[in-house]
Amino acid sequence: MAVGTRSYGNSLLLQNAYSIDDIPDTVPQLKRFAEKVLRPSIKCVEEDCGTTLGRKLPIPDVDVDGLIALDKDEPVWDGRVINDSYVVSRLREGIYHVRVRDTSSCISEGGFCQICGSGFNQRVGDVNNYPEIGKYYKLDTGTRPYINHIADTYSGSIMGYSPITSDPLPARVELWDDIVSDYEMDAMCRLLKDKLKQSPDENDYLYSIENKLERALAIIGCYGVYGSVV
Repeated sequence: MAVGTRSYGNSLLLQNAYSIDDIPDTVPQLKRFAEKVLRPSIKCVEEDCGTTLGRKLPIPDVDVDGLIALDKDEPVWDGRVINDSYVVSRLREGIYHVRVRDTSSCISEGGFCQICGSGFNQRVGDVNNYPEIGKYYKLDTGTRPYINHIADTYSGSIMGYSPITSDPLPARVELWDDIVSDYEMDAMCRLLKDKLKQSPDENDYLYSIENKLERALAIIGCYGVYGSVV
């Protein structure tokens, strides 16, 4: 494990540990596990989750053009797609933020809704893709959301990560409870110890992490280090 003082520099230097393209192929099972966690396959389960929260973004500091506003009284592909005039109208009213639909704040059970999924697609630049109910989609946001998430955990402090500017995770944290199991992660821990000779103390710590996403990211981070030096 990359033990060190928590710092922004460490976060930048170690970010490749969560980049699918840079994660080593040393142990194929661990590589596949990393892909499943970092590009989660999540189901579109309904048309509208009815969230009243949304993701809050400051304006005009953040480019929100094309994102889907939370406003409930506008049609999805008309008044709710944010453009310059929408932002200007908010600023004239003295409102310096917008709330947008996004899978990170979707409240659908067991997946995401079409509207929040459309908001996610707008966020990542897949503007013409409107999710179909019943289909699974791989939600890919790159490395920073995962670095930022683990940086706020005890595991992240051990690894030396500090929070960095980032978009949110592609889904609510609890959805990873259905993506990975403790049984599977126990198997990944054994591979780290048996195949890559991870130290017993570090390996024992990985068994002690209770939150599934935190544990999965800690395993992947360790693999990124140990798998690269074999």
